[in-house]
Amino acid sequence: MTNIPEALRMAPGVIVREKTPGNYDVHIRGFDNIPSNNMLLYSENMLTLLMIDNRPVYNYSFGGTLWETLPIEVSDVERIEIIRGASSALYGPNAVTGTINIITKKSTDKKLVVHADNAVGNNNSKLANVSGSFGVGEKLKLRLSGNYQWNGRFNKDHYYYGDGQYHPQSFFDEQYEEMKPLYKVKLEEDIYEKEPMNERAGEKFGANISGSMPFSEKVNVDFALGSQKSVVLSSALGNQWNPLITRDSETHYADLRAQAYGFQFQANYLFGERDYERMSKGFYIMEDILNLNLEYEYKFKNLTLRPGVSYQETFYDDSKKVDAAKHEGYLNGKKELSSLSYFLRADYTLFQKLRLIGAIRGDKYNKPDKNYFTWQFVGSYKINDNHMLRAVYSRANRGPFMADTYSNYKWETIPGYYNINWNGKQDLKLPVMDMIEFGYRVKPIKNIQAEFEVFRNTATDYSWFIPDSLKMYNVTVYPTSPVPTPVPGGLEGWISYHNFDLKVIQTGVSANVQVAMSRNLTMNVFGTWQKTELENFYPKSTFEILNALTIDAGTKAVMGAMIAGNGLPVGEVKATNEVKTTELVSQDHEATPSFYGGAGVNYILKDKWNINTTLYYYGKQTFVMNRSYSAFGTDEISAKTLVNLKVSYEFMKDNKVFVNVRNLLDDRSNEFAFADQIGAKFFAGVNLTF
Repeated sequence: MTNIPEALRMAPGVIVREKTPGNYDVHIRGFDNIPSNNMLLYSENMLTLLMIDNRPVYNYSFGGTLWETLPIEVSDVERIEIIRGASSALYGPNAVTGTINIITKKSTDKKLVVHADNAVGNNNSKLANVSGSFGVGEKLKLRLSGNYQWNGRFNKDHYYYGDGQYHPQSFFDEQYEEMKPLYKVKLEEDIYEKEPMNERAGEKFGANISGSMPFSEKVNVDFALGSQKSVVLSSALGNQWNPLITRDSETHYADLRAQAYGFQFQANYLFGERDYERMSKGFYIMEDILNLNLEYEYKFKNLTLRPGVSYQETFYDDSKKVDAAKHEGYLNGKKELSSLSYFLRADYTLFQKLRLIGAIRGDKYNKPDKNYFTWQFVGSYKINDNHMLRAVYSRANRGPFMADTYSNYKWETIPGYYNINWNGKQDLKLPVMDMIEFGYRVKPIKNIQAEFEVFRNTATDYSWFIPDSLKMYNVTVYPTSPVPTPVPGGLEGWISYHNFDLKVIQTGVSANVQVAMSRNLTMNVFGTWQKTELENFYPKSTFEILNALTIDAGTKAVMGAMIAGNGLPVGEVKATNEVKTTELVSQDHEATPSFYGGAGVNYILKDKWNINTTLYYYGKQTFVMNRSYSAFGTDEISAKTLVNLKVSYEFMKDNKVFVNVRNLLDDRSNEFAFADQIGAKFFAGVNLTF
């Protein structure tokens, strides 16, 4: 694996798409592009919680995970824990479709050990990872690590919504120049600064230091510090001329974990700055995120109880690069989201056969000013050493986002003539998911283990933005034939976030089979089939609604002019959008592949050679985006099979050379809507330990 999302492709129930080389979209079980027929923003995974050593790593602006901003890389990972399904009661808000917890490596020896993992590849791609672990004094153990990646693109062109084709950067420069006088668009930055290195898909640096200090058998302290700086070509959040934008991030973190006499305490703090869309005013923010968590573990015979409290405080501030008085930013100042949580977990084993796990959690948010309760109940029954049954019932909720809550943005569609006011709401209901799951694990013979699960997820209380109303000012009505023509002297629209009656129902089944043929040969195969249905979905796009409001307001202006009969402009007319129950539809959701899965084989030859091959497959998907060019707002993502091969040779103990080929079949189809072509990647490298 060359990065963490690639490793997740080999986990059952995880959908991984590569947007641009080295830049990924990761979902657990799906629920992507909901609502469809909207901005690319809603393709981001807003419903899965990512953590590093139990530290939440989440984007609270619009939701989701910015994978390029992780300060760690594969060489820092000890293991990855994946929980499929609603799990907020165990891990907190945003663990709706599941949780990914990356556990990092720790220093285990006092002697100095240095490890380097470096590779070069086609398209000038480079991977470099180095780490060192050592002891200080009698008890303190430290680990330092650094990583660097540079990923090159396969195609230098970008998709254009206007004609559904890929074009070079010069084409978009010409489009901007043509549209500036037509729409009076003022570009404050040079267009060539958007991405001066058009061949670069992404570049990132990361540095970390972690340590462990056991004071006694019952008292231990762990800590970690780190920074990252990254730039990536990724999917746009708003409606841009092309679907790819450049995103910059620089963040720093500190994490402290302590265990003492049954108590477990964790405190972490992250701060930094991000520019979600370079050259798009209003997308730059400075952030400060604090997490505090305290738990106590009490054991009595076969019962374990774990009560706890946690607190999260998030500040985002965009005032550094916008004029708040003109509402140039989405936030126009420093905004806060916070929550105080309290929870109880219980684990009880009966007759060494039946295990019952329960968790209940309450989260009190500042916005919305409400309590949300989530729960998870798990029962497993061990029939014998070869058969086990499992059942899960759980509820989870997503947390609030800054944009949904605090947006107060004035979009100068045509400066001085057409403005749209973009407003958030502080009392939106938070999306909630209920899950029922049944599982069965079987070991038919000693070297084969299989696991099957059937699940049903139901999500409600979705929210997204739609136009509310539109006003025309000083409308002159010309008596053209056959229909009079209204020409407004100015327009103003209002867009805001709303909850909808949408219900999303997903039914699916997963299987995972692992086989150990011998000590040197292992293999596995896994797959997930799912079907997602939308009930009471409001399908109208922003452009459809704005067009309808424009026609409605124009009609009112014509009628007003006819009634007045004085030939003077109509002062003001307003059209309002209403969501009617007759407009709601039920339909299958096709943005999530109905089947996805993979397989892997690992073979060790003569204790020197290691041959590892993996296969990952996903079925076709249909992505629908909100565009005024409706004919080119739909992207059919073809089914794709990715075959990977890595061969390494250990020339000295713990020292290897290797070749690594990703996408061996060189299928260059794009994996994400309107994004880059992804071809075969070839790497040659060395792993050194001394």
